[in-house]
Amino acid sequence: MSHKTIRFLGCVLLHLLLLCPSFLSWAQGEHEVMIHVQLLDATNQEPLPFASVAFQKGAKIWGATADKNGLAILKGIPEGETGLLRVRCVGYESHVQRVTALRTLSLRCALRPNTQLGEVVVTARESLKPVTAGIIGRQSINLLQPSTFADLLALLPGGMTSSPALAERNTIRLREASPPSSGNYNTTSLGTAFEIDGVPLNTDANLQSYTGNVWSKDNQRRAGGVMDMGGGVDMRGISTDDIEEVEILRGIPSVEHGNLISGLVRIKRKLQAMPPSVRIKADPKSKLFYVGSGFSWAEQKQVLNLSVDYLDSKISPMSNYENFRRLSLSARYLYEFTTTQYSGRWTQSVDYGGTFDNEKSDPELQKNELDRFSSSNNRLALSGSVSLKALSTATILSQMDWQYSLSAQRDDIQEQRYVSTVRINPLTTVTEGESDAFFAPRAYLAQMSVEGRPLYGFLKSTWRFIPLVGHRFIVGGEYSWSKNVGRGAVYDVTRPIDLGLSTRLRPLHAIPAEHKMAFFLEDRGRWNLADHSSLELIAGVRVQAMAAPKAYTIAWRPYVDPRLNIRYEQRLLSSDSPLILGVNAGVGLLSMLPSSAYLYPAPDYYDIVELNYYAAEEKHRRIHFRTYPLESANYNLQAPRNLKFELRADASWQGYLFSVTAFREDLKNGYRQMNRLVTFPYRKYDTSGIDPATLQGVPDLALLPFVPDTTLSLYGVTMNGSRTLKQGIEWQFSSPRIAALKSRFTCNGAFFLTRYENSAPFLDQPGVIVNGQSLPYVGIYRNDTGYTNSSLTTSVMMDTYIPSLNLLFATTFESHFFTKQTIDPQARIPIKYLDKGGNEYPFTEASLQDPMLKQLVRTGSSEATRTHMPFAGFINFKATKKFFSNRLGIALFVHRLISIEPLYERSGRTIRRSSTPYFGMELNLQL
Repeated sequence: MSHKTIRFLGCVLLHLLLLCPSFLSWAQGEHEVMIHVQLLDATNQEPLPFASVAFQKGAKIWGATADKNGLAILKGIPEGETGLLRVRCVGYESHVQRVTALRTLSLRCALRPNTQLGEVVVTARESLKPVTAGIIGRQSINLLQPSTFADLLALLPGGMTSSPALAERNTIRLREASPPSSGNYNTTSLGTAFEIDGVPLNTDANLQSYTGNVWSKDNQRRAGGVMDMGGGVDMRGISTDDIEEVEILRGIPSVEHGNLISGLVRIKRKLQAMPPSVRIKADPKSKLFYVGSGFSWAEQKQVLNLSVDYLDSKISPMSNYENFRRLSLSARYLYEFTTTQYSGRWTQSVDYGGTFDNEKSDPELQKNELDRFSSSNNRLALSGSVSLKALSTATILSQMDWQYSLSAQRDDIQEQRYVSTVRINPLTTVTEGESDAFFAPRAYLAQMSVEGRPLYGFLKSTWRFIPLVGHRFIVGGEYSWSKNVGRGAVYDVTRPIDLGLSTRLRPLHAIPAEHKMAFFLEDRGRWNLADHSSLELIAGVRVQAMAAPKAYTIAWRPYVDPRLNIRYEQRLLSSDSPLILGVNAGVGLLSMLPSSAYLYPAPDYYDIVELNYYAAEEKHRRIHFRTYPLESANYNLQAPRNLKFELRADASWQGYLFSVTAFREDLKNGYRQMNRLVTFPYRKYDTSGIDPATLQGVPDLALLPFVPDTTLSLYGVTMNGSRTLKQGIEWQFSSPRIAALKSRFTCNGAFFLTRYENSAPFLDQPGVIVNGQSLPYVGIYRNDTGYTNSSLTTSVMMDTYIPSLNLLFATTFESHFFTKQTIDPQARIPIKYLDKGGNEYPFTEASLQDPMLKQLVRTGSSEATRTHMPFAGFINFKATKKFFSNRLGIALFVHRLISIEPLYERSGRTIRRSSTPYFGMELNLQL
């Protein structure tokens, strides 16, 4: 089947999925009734606003939220339906009763205060579903007192609490043991997807770099690498105060979610009526201010949430010369409606997010006090969803969902630097051919700006069919578009901000837009095998592809990702307090299509000096270049693919939960910078015959003798050459709240073993000079430096709630039992070699005897280097006290209040470790 045929069929199918649901008719609904529920406090008979009420019949649920008078109205319930009425309110015991909707009902429910606070969960809990995931609720977030989303990762198995590091981009790493600093292993971070209210955060058009090259050193110009592109979502920009719940999927996700290879972070934000609330947090490095509220009208069918968040952080509390700021504004709207045929839900949000990094030189530390750096990212997004649920079983479709999003960013980098050098620096701006150099001044004030204007679009449609013999099929498709219309790097080419930077400019709007599309089919089945056992299955396949110029092999190539998750569940003991045992197994293939930063790097150039004549008089000097363009794009670049296996066992009984998960993930073709060989002919002019006394101007090339020569060089290109093998075991245990102690205990931990290595042979040219010239050969070596890292981490938390004092506090003991690293030596002897003509030859025993070829044998140790960091333990403390009927809350935290870090020996030296406590406080006010 040709690419054109595949493209045509894909467009037709996408059109049908997104725009043509009308061919399926909706059955006429039955007569509907309403249920009015008045909610009261059983102790004082006062109304309970904002309580949650739901009427459930099988898989269908009708829900509502109580207004400020404690009244909730359920609409659209078919007359004669019998189901369960469930009422929930924070701080109160849940209420459940069976109700038959024969006519419009008016019910009165008095809820008793839950003095044991048994529903409060202050840490991440493991999902007892086929897909392994950690769920972090609002209560956990409140106790953690985070500043950015990165703080929440400490709640996952293997996570550790740490002080904020806001001077650098905060990217996510899941199930990895101490990843190396090399950018060659960033693919797993880029391959962790983030979704906010069902809409993914797209970074494909992020090209904020001086040179437009992912691997360029300018991306690490600041110590923290704020300019790093191609590394995934920066978690510093995600505020946590609007989050209702976070689900971090570490296992094999549903095929509904794609373009990822490591994990998925699903963020659900508040969308409900709530009183105005204020949060003010202060710690040694930062100040945070948040205001939010939710309003409802039309009998709770319409809700509007508004919020603003501002964070100001100094990288060092004693310095005002470097800081990070974040500003977030959000407006979210919900409209629920019901007709005789279906019930619907429409959500719409408008969000602004801005992050600002600023840095300038301290005049007391540096002479160049004019040096300044600032980076700002501004994002405006319009996103929403539409969901329709059939009220009748006469149709084959039970639910249809759409998600959509449009966003625009304004990304700017401004840098000013005083450049001074004692060397003569020749420069050229020619992109191909011969040219004379011009010279940069010895000292100047350079200014540069990088202007990025990413645009993103997203559309997704999902069809859910009615259950059939335990099977429930899901079909859907999605499309994403990204384009950067900015100017890119803009500066005076005669005064570059760095004399080592390329002086050729490339506008970002010249880069093609990215079009990615996917289709998926999934079967979700659940069957009762006996009275006390069940089997649940999630099996699906996802096909995704992208449009690209024909020169790329990835253009319109379909990537097929099959995935399977199975869960067996067995109930033992009594039916009132059963012991539930579960076993999960999963296997799946995950693919991630490349972003613009990897597909379309900026062109690079190779300048060869053909003539270098330096005379005492400046008018007689001449440096002549021959410039060749380098092909920096890799047209054979493929989508990285990760094969994941997982096995999990869990048990739950009377509030006790335990789970243990073993996993293996093998990413064999991650992104990596590898060398490409080029050979260029040029002329080597002889200046020995020039007489300075007779020169009237610069030397004339036509009068100079020359020798033709060929140069051999290597330059970096993005290739699929990195392997990341992740293996390990995760576990978690939690107890119910023990009445006598008013406490709950939670323990989690993980053992991670991660292997980082190159998965393809690479080229290298030892820096050997023979007869005054570089070695005319390039070696092909089997492996580069590899790393095997392992770690064992546990966390034990005791959280205590004292109702009489309205006080909640938690003490956590975190243990880092060890961290080990083995660094493999580089391959010393090549397996092949290349000559100047690009011809390839095997490297044999005879090659070792050749005086030139034996120079390809690299020096260095042939033994692995091993490091071991032993046990370290830390005690953290958090507390929250509420006053005035929970309207005022005061909280504090101390990280590493007590640290246990014994001395240890390494290479005959004694290593001393120490940790400084990090503390902060916050005020929460509910109006």
